[in-house]
Amino acid sequence: MNVLGAGWAARPTEPVSLTEFSGTRTESLSGLRIDRGRGIGGRALALRKPVKVRDYTTASNLPRDYTRAVSAEGLHAMYALPISVLDGPTGLVYGAFRTEVEISDRLVAATAAVVRRFEFECSVHVAARRQVEELRARAERLTCGPRAPEAAAGRLRELYADLRHLCATADDSPLRDRLEDVLNDVERRFGSRSSPVPRLARREIDVLAQVAAGHSAAHAAVRLGLAPSTVKAYLRSAYRKLGVHNRVQAVAAARALDVVL
Repeated sequence: MNVLGAGWAARPTEPVSLTEFSGTRTESLSGLRIDRGRGIGGRALALRKPVKVRDYTTASNLPRDYTRAVSAEGLHAMYALPISVLDGPTGLVYGAFRTEVEISDRLVAATAAVVRRFEFECSVHVAARRQVEELRARAERLTCGPRAPEAAAGRLRELYADLRHLCATADDSPLRDRLEDVLNDVERRFGSRSSPVPRLARREIDVLAQVAAGHSAAHAAVRLGLAPSTVKAYLRSAYRKLGVHNRVQAVAAARALDVVL
């Protein structure tokens, strides 16, 4: 492969602007706007699947402005894959050769695997940002005393558990640090701690947060990426530290100590 290119749209319905390249020799492709349905990239966006062509410069029914830009760069065989993050296609990835060749399905599939991983990581970031924004907004609104009304508090606990889940499974250190800051802010905002807090491990708190939000041990294990037996071990350890005998008592004790919401 001679050239790689990529670009993003500001919104799912807007054109994709090509901004990132590897292997180019000219500026002919830089900033090129790809409309949905136009060219192989536009078709990939519209169809939501890869599109390829043996020789872009001689293929029929391709826009002249795109063909001129491709020809100026000296490209022939090309393929394009859409990038979808939560709300639909929002980007494109191109691969191209400076010769006329038949692009193999194996090459397209290998590129698609990389794109899918990138989509997953982007989706995690977007979901985390949305959860952070929703949690902050709710925390601002819930100002009726040290504890929110029960219905609102229940939703807050669900969001808190979701953030604990994202924080526990995030591979990105800056994202994990940001989530920890938000969680600490929420805990301080609703805290009214007056007694010493048992030294619970972070994973014990993660498990308790899931249980407090109404999740079973098995579901908590899936959300946290742990084995069910490991979750149960963390629960038993938390019981011992909190001086309780079951999950209902553990949740009540953890909330009384403001360990979880």
